[in-house]
Amino acid sequence: MRREILEGLRYLFGDPRWRSLAAYVATFNFGTGMTGPLLLVYAVRRQGLSPAELGLVFMLGNIGWLLGAVVAERATQLIGTGGTLALGGALGSAPLFLWPLAPHDLAVVFIVASLALSSFGIVLFNIPGISLYQTLVPERLLGRMNASRRWLVWGVIPLGSLIGGVLASTIGLRTTLIVGCAISTAASLFLLSKPIRTIATVPTDAGIAGDGSVAPTAV
Repeated sequence: MRREILEGLRYLFGDPRWRSLAAYVATFNFGTGMTGPLLLVYAVRRQGLSPAELGLVFMLGNIGWLLGAVVAERATQLIGTGGTLALGGALGSAPLFLWPLAPHDLAVVFIVASLALSSFGIVLFNIPGISLYQTLVPERLLGRMNASRRWLVWGVIPLGSLIGGVLASTIGLRTTLIVGCAISTAASLFLLSKPIRTIATVPTDAGIAGDGSVAPTAV
C-alpha cells in the first residue's frame, strides 16, 4: 500500500497539469474552508436574515449547479477545455466576495447572486476537470492518483475551518470572510499556467498509455 500511495503522489506531482489543478482545488478549498462555516453566522448575526430568507437564498442560489451542467459542454466547445477550466475557476471564487460585501438592505439579492455564480463556476470547472482525469490518466493509476489528489485537496478544508474560526475571533467575521474569499480567488491563478491554458480538447484516445507514463498534453 505504501508503494502504491507513493506512486500515486509521484504521478500527481510529476504531471504539470495535475499539479496545477490540484494546487487550484487545494487553495480554493482552503479558502472556502475558512469561509464556509462562517457564512451562515454572518448572514444571521450581521445581515439579519431570517430562516425563511435563508431558505429562499439557498433555493435560488442552487440554480447555478443546474445551469453549469447545462452549458459546460458547450463552453468547452467554444473556448476549449483550458479556457473553460480557467473561467470556471474564476467564477467559482470571485463572486463569493458578494456575500460579505452585500449591503444590509440588499443582502438577499447579493447572496443569491454569490451562490448562483459560484456554483455555476464550480460545475463549469468540475465537468471538464474530472473528464480530463478519467480520459488522460492511465487506468491502473487512476484510483491511486485520485486518492492522493483528494487527500490533498480535501484534507486542507478542516485546516481552513480551524484557521477561519481563530481569525474570526480575533479580526472579526467580515474581515475573515474577505480574507478567505481572497485566498479562493487567488487560487484561480494556477489555472492560467501554460499546461492548463493550452488544453483545447479532451482526446478520447489519450488514456490508452498503460505504462504509467505522463500522457501528452492535449492541444
